[in-house]
Amino acid sequence: MSKVRKMILLACVAACASNAQAYKLDPWAFKGNAKAAAEERAKAMRELGAEKGHPNAFFDPVHEQMTLRSLAQATATGTAGVELEKLAATDSGRSLLYGVRWNDSPYVVRTGAMYLFCKLKLQATNSLPCWGSQMLYGKTHPKVETDDPTLLAMIVRSHFYDMQFLHAMSEEKVAATEVREKILMWAELVALIQAGLVVDDTRLEQVVPMLSTNARFHWAKIFPSRPHLRDNKNMAKWRVGTMFRADRDRAALNLKDVALGSFLHIVQDSYAGGHVEREVSEGGSFAWGTVKEFHSYQGQDGDWHNCHDRNPINGAWAAAMGEPRNPVNVGANIIRILRAARPATDDGMEEMRSRVSATFLNLANPGQESTTGNTRRPSCA
Repeated sequence: MSKVRKMILLACVAACASNAQAYKLDPWAFKGNAKAAAEERAKAMRELGAEKGHPNAFFDPVHEQMTLRSLAQATATGTAGVELEKLAATDSGRSLLYGVRWNDSPYVVRTGAMYLFCKLKLQATNSLPCWGSQMLYGKTHPKVETDDPTLLAMIVRSHFYDMQFLHAMSEEKVAATEVREKILMWAELVALIQAGLVVDDTRLEQVVPMLSTNARFHWAKIFPSRPHLRDNKNMAKWRVGTMFRADRDRAALNLKDVALGSFLHIVQDSYAGGHVEREVSEGGSFAWGTVKEFHSYQGQDGDWHNCHDRNPINGAWAAAMGEPRNPVNVGANIIRILRAARPATDDGMEEMRSRVSATFLNLANPGQESTTGNTRRPSCA
């Protein structure tokens, strides 16, 4: 193994161990063949040089469990374990699970820093060298050293820079109301996809006229038009379908549910204490209430962040699954809202935005700026 490859894999270990992706994922969960999944998981552990460690330290299907439970509630198919397995095998289940994993490893559609290890496997961003190379760049390059974050791969932007809203986080010193607007911009995109107004071959520049005024402002900053640049560096020319998954996967993964899964990831992460500080919900015992502050990942205490990312589904939250503000129930409501949205009209889009915001984005102080949370962090038992 080359020294460079060893360095990249060590970056993978560091990134996974510090839980850069909030609630953990397990790419091999709910695939129907437990033995094959265990073998693939063990192989990944060996690649990470962590074969003696417990797989749950790296891979735990928190996002997957939450997604399938929310889908089951939204479609009234039940929440028993065996039914979740069946749900995961459906077209909608497979695509939603791909989508909820997407935020942690957005498909690499353009060159970026340390991109070599993504080229080796035809842009296979699920490969550990590719993912690790991108995470290594983000960890070693603070914002002040990066002239234009929009020129970086989305994996880096979504974890460390201007696209942290994909994890319900933000760069530091950004007002809560602005973070909410970026999340609602993503909700608008997902609603347009659900309504069939945005499809696989829609270019990002073609989405703009369909967005609300507020969303257009943020969209232009996140996906700037660069007509003087060729190939994938002009993001305005990206196709929506290709941003979410490889063209070869179109038949196997439907865009509507992939995009919906991506938004569910934001919803779920917003209930992780290392991402968002919330008030304890009225009459409850969990911080499922109004948003007090969106946190920033760059410079955050890794151990504290990691503590909040433990799997709560079968533990702390188990006895409170029936509470309306339980994040699983919130996810079910979001599925219903976005699938039923009517974004073709201004009134329809505004109704969707209002309902999504009221469901999980109520703010205690709209002007509260994002911080790492290191100085005001609540305890994590």
